[in-house]
Amino acid sequence: MPTDINAIIALSNGENVSKNEQNALVHAAEKLAIAVRDPDENMYNIAGQVSHNAAVRSAIAMNLFDFIPHDGSEISLDELSKKLGGANKELLGRILRACASTHLFEQTGVETYKQNILSRAYLTDDNIPLAAQMYDFISHAILAIPEFGSQTDWKHIGDYNHGPFQVGFRTELGYMEYLQANPQRIKSWNAGMRLGRIGHRTSAFPFQKALKLNPPAAEGGIAVVDVGGGRGQALEGIRQDYPGIKGRMILLDLPEVITDAKNSGLPPYIETAPGSFFDHLPQGARVYHFRRVLHIWSQQMGKDLLENVKKYMDNYSRIIIADMVLADVGCLRDLAMQDLNMMSLSGRS
Repeated sequence: MPTDINAIIALSNGENVSKNEQNALVHAAEKLAIAVRDPDENMYNIAGQVSHNAAVRSAIAMNLFDFIPHDGSEISLDELSKKLGGANKELLGRILRACASTHLFEQTGVETYKQNILSRAYLTDDNIPLAAQMYDFISHAILAIPEFGSQTDWKHIGDYNHGPFQVGFRTELGYMEYLQANPQRIKSWNAGMRLGRIGHRTSAFPFQKALKLNPPAAEGGIAVVDVGGGRGQALEGIRQDYPGIKGRMILLDLPEVITDAKNSGLPPYIETAPGSFFDHLPQGARVYHFRRVLHIWSQQMGKDLLENVKKYMDNYSRIIIADMVLADVGCLRDLAMQDLNMMSLSGRS
């Protein structure tokens, strides 16, 4: 993956570069860091990522991203402790020191810190819920992969009811049943799923063409059913990219998810259909849309899901699957890690 020196110059001048150029630069920078470190340092750097994640999650739990000034000015540990209602100063300092050591926040002096470009990435409405979700739900299952592998002598990838998730959470429930058992869990999960920017763009698929099949979608007909669509982010993207689409847009997900989506504010053009996609679906939609859904499930459950959809399709209906495809060689780290995340839930990315 060659690195274009012009891309480096463009970045230094504040210009944008293509995604391919960006990936190449990140790849080159990471290989440079590996080359500069001693082998033992590289090993420890990888092992220490667990501690880094714990420090970040602690910073989120204490609302440090809100309390450290957003204007770039510094704040002392004494001031932070007071703002946090008397939080232990030593504990606060050790967490911030760990964060700053990996360039999350900047330490400006003895016991003083400020925001930086990396910490500001957590100031959006979506990124903090996503980071919390990854730590609270995914990490326990991910960290249980070695234990599950040892239990099965590394001969079983796991399935929905018996896999790393059950080992990590010490439960017999599948992950969706585990989430549904506690309203706060499903709310936190759904908030994190709001981000999902990988594979977000809908314009890569010609929805207008799909919806102009004979007969054309009418105003009262169902244009798109977003199956397992969370808070409706995919439907919003489709409507944004194709504002002229005719027909109804329906969001189908579990009742708890639909309630959370409504409370968060759904656009008026999105209808809702609470329920499981393994049960009843709206009949005769032009498109049944699956965005980042099938990779969560095992292959057999994915097949069962699609067989269920088939029962509600008319001859003009189509299934559109918007998901990630992993490269056979040179897979990007984000996608490779996402694959492990899904495997820990007994799915496949």
